[in-house]
This record gives sequence, structure tokens and C-alpha cells, in this order.
Amino acid sequence: MKHYEKPEDMSLPQILEDIHDRICDEYCKWPSQYPLATDDEAYNRMGEEHCDKCLVRRLT
Repeated sequence: MKHYEKPEDMSLPQILEDIHDRICDEYCKWPSQYPLATDDEAYNRMGEEHCDKCLVRRLT
């Protein structure tokens, strides 16, 4: 996630990306159900099964 000094310096796509990243990092339940830290295949499977269908992703 990129941090900007002032929200006024951010474009609309940057604001939406920031919102998306915060929601995924703080509220998504799926990463805790996959061994993401040790398994790239699990990360890809999570993306295909859940992230690609997530409504928050449609913001960005």
C-alpha cells in the first residue's frame, strides 16, 4: 500500500486502490484460511476462488 502525504495529492484511482488495500488487509477473511506465507499455490487458489469474485476488486 502506498502512503501519500495528503489525500489531496491522490488521484481517484489511487484513492480507490488505497481503500481496496485497506479493506483486504484489515477485513478479508480468506487469507487466514490459506497457508499463504509458505504456499504460492494456495495464494493463487485463493485469488481464483475468492479475490477474482470480490466486489471490492471492482472498485479498482
